[in-house]
Amino acid sequence: MKQLEAAKEVMQVFIDHGYDVYIVGGFVRDYVMGREGGDIDLASNATPEEVLSLFPQTVLTGVKHGTVSILWGPYVFEVTTFRKEGTYRDYRWPDHVEYVDSFEEDVKRRDFTMNALGLAIDGTLVDYVGGVADIQKRIIRTVGNPYERMKEDALRMLRAFRFVSKLDFTIHPDTLQAIRTLGHLMENISQERIIEELKQMLEGQAFLKALKLMKETSFIKQLGFFEAGLALCLDKSYQPATFAEFLAVCTLFGDSKGLKQLPLAKKLVQYVRRVVAFYRDCGKVHPWSLFTYGRDVVITGNRIQHFIDGNPLLTDDINRLWSTLPIKSLKDLAVDGHDLMSWFDRKGGPWLNELLHRIAKAVITGEVKNETDQIRHFLLKNK
Repeated sequence: MKQLEAAKEVMQVFIDHGYDVYIVGGFVRDYVMGREGGDIDLASNATPEEVLSLFPQTVLTGVKHGTVSILWGPYVFEVTTFRKEGTYRDYRWPDHVEYVDSFEEDVKRRDFTMNALGLAIDGTLVDYVGGVADIQKRIIRTVGNPYERMKEDALRMLRAFRFVSKLDFTIHPDTLQAIRTLGHLMENISQERIIEELKQMLEGQAFLKALKLMKETSFIKQLGFFEAGLALCLDKSYQPATFAEFLAVCTLFGDSKGLKQLPLAKKLVQYVRRVVAFYRDCGKVHPWSLFTYGRDVVITGNRIQHFIDGNPLLTDDINRLWSTLPIKSLKDLAVDGHDLMSWFDRKGGPWLNELLHRIAKAVITGEVKNETDQIRHFLLKNK
């Protein structure tokens, strides 16, 4: 069952019970552009309570803001009740929402015209704000007054640049001026939300175009830890391959201590620190550096060297060299700590890790084969 067909089945349930319903959001924008859409979201004049009564399988994902998720076969459809919103005191979320019966009233609260379209079950496009024309002109323009939209939700400013990167659109001059004026409101936005937008922006086809606009509006100065990394990417015409690579660039050439302040997974932070350590302390691609830091870290570090310092890009060489390593971790050694404690009649301690690394280096460099007897002979010989 295809997603759009499933969505129409859900929509038919609403219609059969006398409700209006439309597909909304990014899927409709992509539909107009002839692109393959992502998740399908719905909007209806049915209240959350009414939605719950219509569908047996639902999840209360955002009832406070009028949103219920409908489980339909293998798909999940978020449906939000037509609404208008109260005042915004935190530049992110409305103090309250008020349900309305009109889709035309509902679209007035949305961010950009290209995202304020409705797609009816019969394929009719409902456009109250000129969204289709803006898509055709490849323009990002707020619904209504850009200053009001940005004050309602300051994250919309960063979202505009993310859409530039993703779609290769331009930002309408009035919207751009509002961003230039209100950029300081980003101080009210959480690092979690900024990170999610930047992750998506990094993947865009027009990443450097977005950066150029961010610099021209001085918006780039509102992004704290990320400013130096973004500025350097623009200066070097460099698009990091991963968010971890970007974080390493920000750490190396900006606030070296800022990484630990970010709400990031511990595993990601550790990886970034290893990339930083490779770049600062080693920087050379050879068997021991590959064993010490790992293939992915060395590839990432070498990419930074290439785009920032002009060093050769050695990804293929790194992969070939990695495939030739006799061991890739201490676990691959033919001996372990128990063997060493037995051979030297010593209790465990820091010396074990030091000696295991000494053995690993000897194996990596070909000084000794990774065989128990060979390693024992090597250790006794070099005691």
